[in-house]
Amino acid sequence: MLNRPYVARYHHLTPGEVARAIDRLTQSGEFVAGQVTADASPDPEDNIFLVSAVEGKADYVVSGDKKHLLSLREYRGIRILTPKRFVTEVLEAQ
Repeated sequence: MLNRPYVARYHHLTPGEVARAIDRLTQSGEFVAGQVTADASPDPEDNIFLVSAVEGKADYVVSGDKKHLLSLREYRGIRILTPKRFVTEVLEAQ
């Protein structure tokens, strides 16, 4: 998502910063097989994020998708939060 032009513009990221962020995420992230299925989101294309969260044993899904993912609030015990709420509730609480 970071490589989408509107996301980079919104966060004032240069192409180099986007590339470095994606590289860091790729190296520190966990790849999952995608064998679990999900059909909870009103947008079928969003279900891959839920599948990834379940298989990766995530505690949170962070999304700006108010229409689909955020409307779920939670999926299989995984909380779905906006970026702002994630920062204030999770990161700043640590």
